[in-house]
Amino acid sequence: MPRAQTPRQRTRGSVDRLPSGAYRVRVYAGVDAVTGQRNDLIEIVQPGPRPRAEAEAARIRMLNEVDERRNPRTAATVDQLLDRYLEMLDVSASTHLMYERYLDKHVRPFVGSKKAGALGPDELDSLYAELRRCRVHCKPRSKVVDHRTPRHEVAETLEKHSGLAALAGTPDMREVLAGASEGEPDAVLGLEVYVHRLAAGIASMAAAVGGIEALAFTGGVGDPAGNDTADGEITTPGAAVRTPVLPAREDLVITRGARAAPS
Repeated sequence: MPRAQTPRQRTRGSVDRLPSGAYRVRVYAGVDAVTGQRNDLIEIVQPGPRPRAEAEAARIRMLNEVDERRNPRTAATVDQLLDRYLEMLDVSASTHLMYERYLDKHVRPFVGSKKAGALGPDELDSLYAELRRCRVHCKPRSKVVDHRTPRHEVAETLEKHSGLAALAGTPDMREVLAGASEGEPDAVLGLEVYVHRLAAGIASMAAAVGGIEALAFTGGVGDPAGNDTADGEITTPGAAVRTPVLPAREDLVITRGARAAPS
């Protein structure tokens, strides 16, 4: 009685010889999680003493990676992943714009074209080195040099180089306003974020105290707000409360404090 033949199992993956004498190993790794296209792992084995045997060993290794789910799930580049992240990011328009500019200035030029699954320690170290140098891709007037700030410098960085200075390149509101009026992108962004945070702070305090009777502007940023008004008021028509601009007169506060201090 003839013996039933066992169906021949199809070989997974392929090994092709290239005109250069190298071998191309290709293994199917499923559907790309980002692009939705076929995801093939490809490795080139250069000519050598036993290139065919090395290519076959590479095929088996790559198959094991796929079976154990240790292979990259996508062949997408860092740029593609960043674009997808920005599409799904649910933040305010100003925050979204800030993220885009940070990525365009600090990340995309260095690793954007590389495949995310192929990024290794060398590429990341190179990116960190470029961020530390902070010459071409950072504004010259910014004093933030080390993006991996050591712990002992955190307080100084937060106090002197964060917030408005980090966004607009300067902590001086006069320079920010001048730059924003000329359409300078960093100044516009810094002013938008500043106004947003200011409005949020006023709203939260008003809710906490059960409403306000007046909203006074004063101090280094508030005083100039009344320069273009005749009576020192910037109350808008139909506003529920007055918005006066009051001189700070820090000199009087210091004098009173000095007089009240025990001799």
